[in-house]
Amino acid sequence: MIRDRWRAQVLLTTALLLGSGPALAQGPEWLYTVRPGDTIWSISDRYLVSMRYWQELQRMNQVSDPHRLPPGKRLRVPIAWLALQPVPVTVVALGGEVRARVLREGGAERTVQAGERLHAGDELSTAADANAVLEFADGSRLHLRGGSTLVLDTVSAYRDSGMTDTRLRLQSGRLDTRTHPAEGPATRFQIETPAAVSAVRGTDYRVGVTAAGERALTEVLSGRVRVTGAGVDHTVDAGFGTVTVRGQAPQRPRPLLPAPDLSAPVALLDRLPFQIAWPELAGVVAYRAQVAASERFDVLLAERVTPSPRLLGPDLADGQYWLRVRGIDEAGIEGYSGITPFVLNARPVPPIVVAPPPEATVREPQPELAWSRPEGVAGYRLQIARDAAFQDLISDLDEIRAGRHRPATALTPGAYHWRVASIAADGEQGPFADPQRFTFRPVPPSPTVAAPELAEKDVVFRWSAGLPGQQYRFQLARDPAFDPPLVDRQLSEAHYRLQGPVPGIYYLRVATIDVDGYAGPFGPPQQVTIPVGSTLPLMLMLLFGVLML
Repeated sequence: MIRDRWRAQVLLTTALLLGSGPALAQGPEWLYTVRPGDTIWSISDRYLVSMRYWQELQRMNQVSDPHRLPPGKRLRVPIAWLALQPVPVTVVALGGEVRARVLREGGAERTVQAGERLHAGDELSTAADANAVLEFADGSRLHLRGGSTLVLDTVSAYRDSGMTDTRLRLQSGRLDTRTHPAEGPATRFQIETPAAVSAVRGTDYRVGVTAAGERALTEVLSGRVRVTGAGVDHTVDAGFGTVTVRGQAPQRPRPLLPAPDLSAPVALLDRLPFQIAWPELAGVVAYRAQVAASERFDVLLAERVTPSPRLLGPDLADGQYWLRVRGIDEAGIEGYSGITPFVLNARPVPPIVVAPPPEATVREPQPELAWSRPEGVAGYRLQIARDAAFQDLISDLDEIRAGRHRPATALTPGAYHWRVASIAADGEQGPFADPQRFTFRPVPPSPTVAAPELAEKDVVFRWSAGLPGQQYRFQLARDPAFDPPLVDRQLSEAHYRLQGPVPGIYYLRVATIDVDGYAGPFGPPQQVTIPVGSTLPLMLMLLFGVLML
């Protein structure tokens, strides 16, 4: 008490020597709630720009005893009297290459590290595929997106009042902000672009600016934002966005697009690059899709703007991720976001099927199945089934080391499905490659040739008929090597009529052509002798024999 009285006397004497003290300030005021132990002098020392204001503070609040301030009393404090002090901005998260021009280091440009503190005057730039999350003294957060440049013009706090003065300059790119509700009338959070200024007092909103700085975009998700352009103020409510062209007033706010429907479960993705699609949204000219490792989307692992409702994702490690998608209208305003989790489990990567090709018809009862050998793979799992769901398995092997395999037993004719997966050295199995289908059709047998039928002026050659739809290739030659053949015909009937043959030795052979065009092997050549001087009706001496060539 004695010390306070002595200090008060010193302050009073100082005030008398310097004059009557500062005049009462005009403008906004801060209401301070007195705490136990507070005095006029301790409050002035802690919050005011100069101790010279203590008498005016006592007078304007009609404090009769400066030594005794009842706890809970509200004191009016002009904002103009409050002392500002610089406060740092913390880089809480980084993704990709982020650089800064640091004023305290003579404007030198260097790479930014997570956890680093930046100050007023510093300039932050993100590469096209990078992003950074900044946290301010009041807990507000700003997410600076790829291809952006941000200048920290003012980052200050009014001592211990909880009020802050934050003024930022977005020169290019886009940012998202989530600001805390204002602690007092002096709190300011303002983002300036070449075309507009956005000021908030506790809200969730986004700001974008074109590369040339001619257009600014403001999208309000919650709260309200005051947007100023060409000296004209517009208040943009939650659920609306506005465009401001440089030198013009902000345009009339327009409703934000609804969130895309991501309710259908994405579930498990097992391919690289992964693809995610969603239903098309009316009024959209493009979509912004973002991938992060957490639901907070602090660090973006991927960001794409796509004209179609699908995302072709990057090469990420296996794990759980989150997808955030929003539509973009014709003015460039981005709407509300849809969010969904998904799991990526694509490793070890599946092999590429080599043979047989998809939907092939194989002729071997034990066909060779072949696939590529991805790097770092120790083995493979192979499944062969009679059905596409792989419920009726005829083979399930997981100890294959080579990139090829033949079934141990002969297949029966019919359709089969098969798939193969990689197995890592630690035993982990990756996803199966896309299932393949093939059909086993045995090689059509060579027809059995019957004895020729003799007529008056011709000879009819017949052979055993095959299955419905099959055709035949018939060859007749003088040379046992069939070089060249006298007759080489493809026939749909199991016979051929030769008219007026010249006497001599002939050779014939027949092959079956399957319904899919596959030609089986020729049967053994047959030798036919037509004696010289014989007439066909009397050709009883015709020799028909088999010549195994």
